[in-house]
Amino acid sequence: MNSPIFAIDHKGQKNCAFCRKEFSFPEIQWEGGDILYNPESLWLDSVCSRRCSIDLDKKNARDAFALRLEFILANNGVPNNFIRCSFDNYIPETPGHRRAIAFLTSQMPFHKKSSIILVGPPGTGKTHLAIAAMRKYMLDTLTTSAAFVSGPQLIAEIRQATLAEEVVSSESVIRKYTTGKLLVIDDVGVEKASEFVLQSWYRIIDARYAANCPTIYTSNMDKAEIESRMNSRIASRLFAGTNIPIDGEDKRGCY
Repeated sequence: MNSPIFAIDHKGQKNCAFCRKEFSFPEIQWEGGDILYNPESLWLDSVCSRRCSIDLDKKNARDAFALRLEFILANNGVPNNFIRCSFDNYIPETPGHRRAIAFLTSQMPFHKKSSIILVGPPGTGKTHLAIAAMRKYMLDTLTTSAAFVSGPQLIAEIRQATLAEEVVSSESVIRKYTTGKLLVIDDVGVEKASEFVLQSWYRIIDARYAANCPTIYTSNMDKAEIESRMNSRIASRLFAGTNIPIDGEDKRGCY
């Protein structure tokens, strides 16, 4: 290794250079290679410090990624008003909010089911929580492979491509939103439910459901309302994932 990792004081005590854990000489476990020792700096290499070194490298990579994250979020579709949304600045006001945060900040929110739907009245923080979960997912995995789109924006993009098929086909737009990367779709079901809208929604939701693509949906409507406004096939697939009710009062304009 190029850098010394274990410090030795003149009393014979040894401290990990990263976590500062103190060892007496017999407690140091070597990995079988040569002991690295620098008589000028009084450093040695050990199992503990190598593990700490790996952890430090991961932390440094995460910190460097975090510095670029707001730019990445903006580039991946997150609106300016929501760029800084995180779990740190979300203010839970109900037990339902706290349960939602506990689930979304767990180690594997997509472990059992590939999709999550946040359901509740307007202004209760669904979009904030969805983007906070997207931010955490990207930081934890150090990936830029995640995107945000509102339901109306998604349908408008497909419609525009359908009308101008010589430039970009509607099929290419649908493929764009049915890849394996994490996708946050905000405000499902607010558009007028024409045949074109319902067909578009079904194709995207069904493709992501069938391929187990990680997806976070938000909607003001529960399953019964989605069935009534859209149809039962869409509702069944939307609510096949983890359902998280978000209650509370409309907080828009309150701060």
